[in-house]
Amino acid sequence: MLLRMQPDVCGMSGICSCQHVVEADGEVYPCDFFVLDEYKLGNLNLVSYEEINKKRKELRFIEKSSIIHEDCKECRYYAICRGGCRRYRNSKNFFCTAYYEFFDYTIRRLENIATWYSR
Repeated sequence: MLLRMQPDVCGMSGICSCQHVVEADGEVYPCDFFVLDEYKLGNLNLVSYEEINKKRKELRFIEKSSIIHEDCKECRYYAICRGGCRRYRNSKNFFCTAYYEFFDYTIRRLENIATWYSR
């Protein structure tokens, strides 16, 4: 991310990605951290992918993940934290203080590594 590359995992991009978790019984969920009845998208044995994707849109699962705490927008580490994974956000990310301490401690070294790597 310090190299201005897109992160590979949604928890680091600050917004959920479109993925499907399929349980052994065919039940489909939008994320492995949200395998809960309220997020059930359907059952592959009973409904089509179109219906499953329609349910995802109705839940606004991805769109809701883009809502971040106001403090995040002003944080100097927002560009590399992006509010973290949605599952840790009740309002502000549960790990915010820990992230801040970690980046305070490591940011110069991480920037040096990024500079060296980009040569």
